[in-house]
Amino acid sequence: MAATEGLRKIFSDNIRKLMLQKNATQKDLADYMGVSVTSANNWINGYKIPRMDKIDKLCVYFHCDRNDLLTVKVEEKYDGQRNVINPDFVPIPLLGSVAAGDPIPAVEEWTGDIVYVRKEQIRDGEQVYALHIKGDSMYPDIQDGDIVIVRQQEDVDSGQIAIVLVDGEEATCKQVIKREDGLELVGFNRAAFPPRKFTYEETEEMPVRIIGRVMESRREY
Repeated sequence: MAATEGLRKIFSDNIRKLMLQKNATQKDLADYMGVSVTSANNWINGYKIPRMDKIDKLCVYFHCDRNDLLTVKVEEKYDGQRNVINPDFVPIPLLGSVAAGDPIPAVEEWTGDIVYVRKEQIRDGEQVYALHIKGDSMYPDIQDGDIVIVRQQEDVDSGQIAIVLVDGEEATCKQVIKREDGLELVGFNRAAFPPRKFTYEETEEMPVRIIGRVMESRREY
């Protein structure tokens, strides 16, 4: 699905402001990003939004974070066709799917889909994104097809639900239990999905790495 007109407007306005602050030209931006001037022009004029890896590269260029490019400032409203976005909410990227079951390849590609969260859910400098759930290991609390809102962070408290990267390439949504001898990744549907246990040595060698905490789940009826 293509990015909404409202989000393209948000991105366009934000990148224009950042370019003015940096005194950068379209060619400066294109050269740094390794893209054509036409591609940079499409971003600046709100015709397209770059992939998430390129957004992260833009953040390095402008010394900012994703929220500075993708969110609405509280004093501003963007409407596209006069459909006013509530300034109490900000858009975050829906990156793809994560397994609630057997791990699946981690999804980093962003096609432009977004969801909205309340502004107070995102603190300054934090990266927040959404993922689709595939599988039933977290049933009934989190079900197949739900959307989870994730705060990017490298650790969680024992008992919290996290997105975990297993063996560097496969992502799964599980409750993290910290024990003296290692980590346990627990699905609430224990009958179908037994817990997976890793010693702390295995978490370093494989590796097993926490990449975000699940803050909220949403379901369509």
